Amino acid sequence: DGEASGSPPSLFVQLAISKEGVISGNLDNKSTGKTEAVEGMADKKSQRVAWCVKGKQAPIVETGLSNLTQDTVPALIHFADGQTQQWLMVRLEEPMMPK
Repeated sequence: DGEASGSPPSLFVQLAISKEGVISGNLDNKSTGKTEAVEGMADKKSQRVAWCVKGKQAPIVETGLSNLTQDTVPALIHFADGQTQQWLMVRLEEPMMPK
């Protein structure tokens, strides 16, 4: 919503999706210094995508497939205890590579 709301972002995700709908990528947690692989799938019928850290069952991140092409996208985060939160994902500019 463009409003400051707490501490700066500390979770960064990079996703790739295959033509078959397989999602892979990395989750970089700046607060822990840990990078973990993520995996998931896109449902072609419902156009929903979901992913989580590889080897874990929660939390699961869910959003619409077409949303992933937008600069900002709401995502639902489903936690193991049954809670669901709505988070905002924001596309970052690709960093400039040194020449």
